[in-house]
Amino acid sequence: MNQVQVFTRKLTPVQRKLVRDLVPFCCNKLMPRIKDLQITVVGVQNLVDQEGIHADVLYDYVDPTARPKDFTIRIDTSEDLQEFVRNLCHEMVHTKQWARGEMYSYDRHPNLTRWHKQKIDHDKMDYYEQPWEIEAHGREEGLMVSFLKENEKWAGFVYGIIEDYKMQRPQQMVLDSRW
Repeated sequence: MNQVQVFTRKLTPVQRKLVRDLVPFCCNKLMPRIKDLQITVVGVQNLVDQEGIHADVLYDYVDPTARPKDFTIRIDTSEDLQEFVRNLCHEMVHTKQWARGEMYSYDRHPNLTRWHKQKIDHDKMDYYEQPWEIEAHGREEGLMVSFLKENEKWAGFVYGIIEDYKMQRPQQMVLDSRW
C-alpha cells in the first residue's frame, strides 16, 4: 500500500471526508507502488462558470528530471456529490499519468505533451481524442463504482439515498456525528 498525504482546502465537511477516503483509494488502485505522494484538493465554487472546467490537476516539479510527487487538484464544489466524485476520479487518473511518467509537459512548448514517449500537439487535436483524456474518461466511472462498492457508507450520500445530514447553507452538508 502506498503512502499518500492528502490535504484539503475550501471544501465542505462532507467533501473533505469524502476526499480523504477517495484519494487514497484511487492511489491504491491506480499506482500502488508509488510512494510519498502529496495531493492537495482545493475546492473552487462555480469553477465551471469561471473557467469552463469541472476540475484540473497541477503538479510541482521540484526536480524537472524526476517524476512529480506533489499535486494540486482544483475541483468545482458547487456540483452534486456524484459529479464531485466522478470529477475527482477523473483527475486522479491524470495524477497517475503524471506520477508514473506516462505524460510529460514541455515548458518551452506548452502545446506539446509527451504521452508514452510520443510527442503530441494537443492544440491540433480535439479534447476527446487526446489519449490521456480517453483514459481518464474511460476509468473515472469504474473508479467511482468500485469506490462506492467498497465504501457503502458513501454510496447512499453520493446517490442521494441517505438523507442523514442537516443543511447548514446551500450545498453544504454536515455528516451525522455517528460517522
